[in-house]
Amino acid sequence: MTRKGLPKVYIIKANELFLFIGVTTQSLTSRFRYGFNAIGKNGYYGYQWKTRLLVELYVWYFEAFDRNQVENIEAELAFLIRAKTGKWPIDQNEIHFNNKFENGKEIALKCLKLFPSNYFYFTKRRLHLISKKA
Repeated sequence: MTRKGLPKVYIIKANELFLFIGVTTQSLTSRFRYGFNAIGKNGYYGYQWKTRLLVELYVWYFEAFDRNQVENIEAELAFLIRAKTGKWPIDQNEIHFNNKFENGKEIALKCLKLFPSNYFYFTKRRLHLISKKA
């Protein structure tokens, strides 16, 4: 989970609410540190969900894919969640849409089908792993 350079898509959820879908090649530790500690420099205030006491974190890794492909999967996940719930993720600011990966929709569907088999949750900025057998 902390490996830099490994493309990852992650979903942040609280109870039944989808809050955010993101993509990163940074380690998640670095990505979240940046989002939690942002104070408005260059207009970035960090994650909107950072003040919540408890959120769930779902992560998928894609070693064989490049950034455009992973961003395509991110967009397809956001669209599928909107189709399922009627709303975009609540704290979503942007989605990286592109048509550069034909298999993105199929992979996003598989991700949601397995969802949630493993997830993490934050309490007071501590990360915990919960493993559920699908």
